[in-house]
Amino acid sequence: MTQGNDFTYGMKPSSPMMPMQTAVEINDQTISLSMLNVLKQGAVVKTTAALETTNPVVRRVLADSLPNCIEMAYEISVYQNKNGYYQVPQLAQQDMQQMANGYAPAPIQPAMTGNLPNNRLQ
Repeated sequence: MTQGNDFTYGMKPSSPMMPMQTAVEINDQTISLSMLNVLKQGAVVKTTAALETTNPVVRRVLADSLPNCIEMAYEISVYQNKNGYYQVPQLAQQDMQQMANGYAPAPIQPAMTGNLPNNRLQ
């Protein structure tokens, strides 16, 4: 693609969308959304298959194809964002700060002993 990869943040008001009634209503937004969903699902399926595959060559082929799914999905999301199909909400600074400060650090606990087998894997 020849466009930049910067996302536009923020939601633009729009009217509610009605379900499509005919095939002539299929447009670039519908097609790009379908493509993005196929790529996302493909990444999940390939990951699952790679984890379950016992043949190292097949496992490597599946694992090596994941970056392509990730990059293509990113390119489609950039396209959708540039055309207003994929809006990325932007929280107010105070909301982001509240979310960031909403969690306390976990207390450090001593390591548990006595339940570990004597021959641990290394």
